[in-house]
Amino acid sequence: MVYGIGSAGFENPIEWSSFPEYFSHFIDAYLDFILIGYVFICLQVAGYYELKYRQDYLTISLVSILFTPLSLFFIKPHENEPE
Repeated sequence: MVYGIGSAGFENPIEWSSFPEYFSHFIDAYLDFILIGYVFICLQVAGYYELKYRQDYLTISLVSILFTPLSLFFIKPHENEPE
C-alpha cells in the first residue's frame, strides 16, 4: 500500500514555481489564517496600549485594525491623567 501511494505520482506543484507564484498560492490558500492572525495581533497590541497609556480599547483596536498596529505610535497618551 505504501509503495502504491509512493509510486502514484503525487508531486508538489509548487516545488518548481518561482517566488511570485509561490507567494500568490500562499495568499490564496491561507488568506483566512493570515487575516485571523492579523486581527489577533492588532487586538493584542491594542490591549497593551490600553493598559500602558490608559486609552479607550474600542477606539484603539479599531485604529489598529484599520491603519496597522504601527499607527499606534502616533497616538499620544493623555497628558492630564495621573499614572
